[in-house]
Amino acid sequence: MRLSHIDRIRAIAVLCMVEVHTSLLTSLAEVNQMIHRAANLRVGRAKSDMISKSRAALKQNNMQGLLRILSGNNNTSTAGAAEHQQ
Repeated sequence: MRLSHIDRIRAIAVLCMVEVHTSLLTSLAEVNQMIHRAANLRVGRAKSDMISKSRAALKQNNMQGLLRILSGNNNTSTAGAAEHQQ
């Protein structure tokens, strides 16, 4: 069976979407690994706070806030979210 041009374009588009999805999953796994490595330098509440704040920043697509959290800057509660909104 011969594929029409539209079918070929659709097949290529699906392959591209799969490639992008795989790339995003790989990147997300790397970010998650960075979060856990940074959190493992802490214990108790500080560790769980870092993980939860990092995940919240990631969900909000607040990369500056995430970098502040991972770097250990304690001023991350609302400053990062406010800057992200502007």
